[in-house]
Amino acid sequence: MAKMTSSLAWDVTDSSFSMRLGTNYAPSSDELLELNRILVKPQQELDRLNSEIARVQAIFDTLHSQKRRVKSYINAHRALMAPIRQIPSETLAEIFYWCLPLDSDVRSGAHGVARAPLLLTTICWDWRRIALDTPRLWSSLHSQFLPDLPESQSRRVAEDDVQSRRIAGMETWLRRSGRLPITISLYSSRFSSYSFGGVSSFKTMAQLMKSLLGFGERVQNLSLFVNGGELKAFDQEILPSGLSFSSLLSFRLEDAFAAFGGGMENVIRSDNISPLLSRMPVLRNLEIPQQTWKGNLPFHLLQCHWGILTKLSLLPFLLPAELFSILTKSRALKELSVGILLETGLFDASALLPTTLLDLNSLKLIIQVNDPPPFFDFGLSREDQDREDKRRRTHHIACLSAITSRIICPALISLHVSLPNFHESISRLPILDFPLHALVTLRLEIPMTPEAFTECLSLVPNLISLDFVDAGNTLGDPLFGRRSTSTLQDTHLARLTPSTDNPFPFCQRLRDLRVKDRSTGSSYSPRRDWSTHALVELITARANTSKLDCFDFSVTDALSDEEIQTLRAVDEGERSRLRLHESYVPSPPSHSAFGQPGGGSQTGGRSFRYVRWSG
Repeated sequence: MAKMTSSLAWDVTDSSFSMRLGTNYAPSSDELLELNRILVKPQQELDRLNSEIARVQAIFDTLHSQKRRVKSYINAHRALMAPIRQIPSETLAEIFYWCLPLDSDVRSGAHGVARAPLLLTTICWDWRRIALDTPRLWSSLHSQFLPDLPESQSRRVAEDDVQSRRIAGMETWLRRSGRLPITISLYSSRFSSYSFGGVSSFKTMAQLMKSLLGFGERVQNLSLFVNGGELKAFDQEILPSGLSFSSLLSFRLEDAFAAFGGGMENVIRSDNISPLLSRMPVLRNLEIPQQTWKGNLPFHLLQCHWGILTKLSLLPFLLPAELFSILTKSRALKELSVGILLETGLFDASALLPTTLLDLNSLKLIIQVNDPPPFFDFGLSREDQDREDKRRRTHHIACLSAITSRIICPALISLHVSLPNFHESISRLPILDFPLHALVTLRLEIPMTPEAFTECLSLVPNLISLDFVDAGNTLGDPLFGRRSTSTLQDTHLARLTPSTDNPFPFCQRLRDLRVKDRSTGSSYSPRRDWSTHALVELITARANTSKLDCFDFSVTDALSDEEIQTLRAVDEGERSRLRLHESYVPSPPSHSAFGQPGGGSQTGGRSFRYVRWSG
């Protein structure tokens, strides 16, 4: 006889079958009858509960439906009270302007539908109206040519239609800018058919130029990243039209074909640049940053209004005579970046006249030295060979100094000098004729002796930013068993470190220090003559005196745990932005920040620790 179970509990432990439940026991016929009998009331209770749940669920669903309707009613009315609806159209237009992509984004589809300003036209009718009525949002146009794939006549017709619609869209875009000055950047596709002997890209550029000439009087900044054939199309459209870019202040030209490693047949030639420059009567800023083939026209003969230029970046390597011919016509320059080809065997310093640039405050010189290979006579004694080496170095320094000493710029505050292919150490820097005392920014990439670097640091007391590429002290000739060393030494770090023993360190105003190693990893890698201990002392001393904002340094050996702890304290104090990196290993390990496990790896046969952190 089963024990009676409370209708309120229905606990399985109260059942007479509790010992059988959950087992493999097979009940007898009598037990089956008993089981059916004792389950009658539980089943009735279950049916009652299901019925009650269904009733309550119906009430619950009704309440939820009513809640959604009331909430929707409230939200719809509260939306009218949203603060953004109270913002005046003028303020909203200003916010829209700050949503525009940065100039650095223009090559990655900066004006797609998913980005401002086009994105702003898709939000609502009011935002669309404000965006379309704000000329500033449409005063910059950055466009990249679509690749041409002429596989069939039907595809060619379709592509022509696409290009026509794109050009029409660009015209609509620029018309929205009203009467504002406009900025245009055009980027060629590396796969344009003209690059491979076709004419499609040429035709597209011609159509595009014909369209843009209608806005020529308002173009204030123009940037072209095109190949030689596309630039010819530019010339062929602008010359017959008789129009000019009468308001153009800034022009940048990059050779797309040279950048992608193309052959000489489609690189930009100076002959094609000159007609375009002649149509820019008020140009102030000219930038040609990449190698450009000279063709039959030297750069100093370009039809440019040199006398009104204030910024010139001309990095195709010019002969010194060409450069000074340009400088004598460009006395208004404030910023100058130029590449120079110095052929020491043919150089005639007497042909260069001193040129005074009173307003020049920023100068960048990249000098490529072409020199006959050194003569090695193994019959000579070591002393005679040293004398010959010294004579060559003296001649090189004289040639370099002859160029730099003839550029007279009393207002100079920023200087960058690089000798990228020069491998002989210089004992007297060719920059000493510049007004170094007033410099606030200096970048050097010159192989030099430690003594020359010491002299340089002593002459720049007002320096705020120093970017030094250690090209090594290569006076030692491996043929005679003398290994080269690094230019930077502990003595330099000590002279830069403020302390009680050094109350007047070099470059007391220095706040930005970057040091890289150009020579590490070469066949005759220089021996490093500075220690991480001196480096850590410099960082901590400068950080404690709030004199160092940014520190970027190549480290060839792992820091000790104690040094890392010291630098972590500087980092936690947020007094400096610091970055130490391995200069020999091409790629850092995955763990690269303090607070993570130390990143150790074996690369190139050496273990190293890559440390990077920022405050």
